[in-house]
Amino acid sequence: MSKESLEWLNANTLIGFTEKRGTAWHYRASMQGEEPNHYPGPIPVDDVKRRLFGWEALSSPVYVEDPRGGLAQVPGRQAILRSDNGHVMGIFSDGYEPHPYVEWLINTISRLLDADLSIGSTGLLKGGAVAWVSVEVPENVITPEGVEFRPHLFGATSFDGSLATTFKRAVTNIVCDNCENHGVPPRIRSDPCDNWPWCPDSDLSTWSEVVLAVLRPTGRVPIGALELLTQ
Repeated sequence: MSKESLEWLNANTLIGFTEKRGTAWHYRASMQGEEPNHYPGPIPVDDVKRRLFGWEALSSPVYVEDPRGGLAQVPGRQAILRSDNGHVMGIFSDGYEPHPYVEWLINTISRLLDADLSIGSTGLLKGGAVAWVSVEVPENVITPEGVEFRPHLFGATSFDGSLATTFKRAVTNIVCDNCENHGVPPRIRSDPCDNWPWCPDSDLSTWSEVVLAVLRPTGRVPIGALELLTQ
C-alpha cells in the first residue's frame, strides 16, 4: 500500500478535483482535524505553501562523537534539516545545493497556472524529504475510443538524494508514495543537465508551450538541448 502511515498521508498530502475522480484511497476524515485535505476543485497555491511548504530546508554542520570526549565536526559534509521541527532529511557534501520546494515546485509551476492548468495533488513524503506537485487540466480527456483519463504534469524533488528534480507527464493520479514512485523511480543523478529544468536552456518562455504539449498524447517535446521524455 504505502510506506507512509494513514495519519501522515491525511495530514501531509492535498488532493484536488475530487468531483472528477473521487477521494484518495487513504482518505480518512477523522484524521484531518479542522481542515480537510481534499478539495472538490483545484488546490489553491496559497494552501500548498501554508499547509505543506511553510518551512525551510537548512544546512547544518555534521558532528560525530569524539572518542577522546566531546564532538568532532565532519569536514566537507552538511546535514539538510527542517527549520520547523529539526528533522534531518539528508547528509551531503558541502557542494550540495538543495532545491527549495516553494521555489522549484510552486513558484516555477505557478507561472504556468491559468484557466487551463491547476494544481491537482501535492504532498510531502519521508518526513518532508520528498515532495511533489501535480498540475492538471480541469476537465477529463476522452479519446475517440471512449477512454476517459486525466493527463497531468507533475514535478518532484527531494532533500535526501533519493530523487532528482524531475518534471514528467503521466496519467496516474499522484496521491501517495507508491504513485509518486511509479511516476518517477527514485534515483540519484550527478549530472545537473539531467535535472530539468535546472539547465539554463529550459527557460520559462518555453515552459507554457511545453506543458500544453505534454498534456496532450504526444511522444516527446524538445527543450533546447534537452528532451522531456513522456513515455
